Amino acid sequence: AQPAVAAAALRAAVEAFEAALAALDQSAPTVERAALLHDLGGALVAWLHAPGDSAPPDPSQALARAIGALVGAAEIQQAQNDSAGLASTFLALGDAYLCVTSADARTRAAECYRRAALYAHATDDRPSFARAQFNLAGVILDGAAQPPAEALQEAAGALRLAGRVYTAAAYPAQHRAVQRNLRIARAKLKGVRP
Repeated sequence: AQPAVAAAALRAAVEAFEAALAALDQSAPTVERAALLHDLGGALVAWLHAPGDSAPPDPSQALARAIGALVGAAEIQQAQNDSAGLASTFLALGDAYLCVTSADARTRAAECYRRAALYAHATDDRPSFARAQFNLAGVILDGAAQPPAEALQEAAGALRLAGRVYTAAAYPAQHRAVQRNLRIARAKLKGVRP
């Protein structure tokens, strides 16, 4: 019952954000519009990740709406040099592209996480920086049975950067995940090195 309850809450959130956007006066501050677009996109992505029957009835339409909302938010944030907002929006966009099982979508997700990491670093947002680096490494490691050496080196570097934030004391679960993925990256690197 829990996933169904969570999905119902996400659906209600999506509808509330859409209603708020529709009611927004054209002269309303763009900051408010960007925040609503970001929240709508994030709620749609979370709903898309809901298990089984709890997911949206038309996933492709929900995904298109999520990406459209997040791109819209990013365009406003870029015009306003809102690095903090951009870090969060590109993290959500990366998560959105991971709802699609294609090489092109994974490439786009990786690029979103790279950009999220840059914006998070610029604002010293350490948790977002670590999540972006960790997710980037995950996209690379999961993308192919044997990624090229250059990609594996990027993944290992991203995990080391994430590990500086995800310490065993502060983030035990994330710390273990970083160490596990580092072992995978190193093992795969041995496979591509002559």
